[in-house]
Amino acid sequence: MPNISISNRNWDQAYKNKYTPWRDKEFLWLKKELRLVKNKAALDLGCGTGEASHLLSIRGYKVTGVDFSKEALKEVPKKITAVYWDLEKIDQLELEKESYDLILDSKVLAFIKNKNRYLKTVSKILKKNGKFIIHGFLKNPKKEICLKPKDFRSIGKYFEIVKSKIKINEKSEWFVYILKKHG
Repeated sequence: MPNISISNRNWDQAYKNKYTPWRDKEFLWLKKELRLVKNKAALDLGCGTGEASHLLSIRGYKVTGVDFSKEALKEVPKKITAVYWDLEKIDQLELEKESYDLILDSKVLAFIKNKNRYLKTVSKILKKNGKFIIHGFLKNPKKEICLKPKDFRSIGKYFEIVKSKIKINEKSEWFVYILKKHG
């Protein structure tokens, strides 16, 4: 069992109190973006209670969801393979090279300390023509959940943008980047 930090236990408490930080409506863009597929594998990093994992599965993906909250994973639909793991140590999770057609990171990257290690591992396990989708904040009253300019330089070491969307309201700016591996 991985060594989980105190902040991760705070997520467990939040989920015990029925707090779900990411709502279904936040994934409407995912419904619009993804086509129906067969025999494709998806990895949902920071899957929480499985909202995005569920959308991926109804689009035809065989989904593995990874999260560091045991409480959240209790809510993941049964057809999703749920894995308890500290994503800070994703490189220690036994994942085969080029095994996923799609990898989704929904607001996880901002919390990762070693972004280069994380992104390098994602690049390694993503298939050659696969998609890496990052969803997160550029601006929010809670600054600690936002990506910083240097984070985008880290992303650029391993991936290039295929498509992007930015949504702005009075309190925050969030983005979706659909990426592919270099080369």
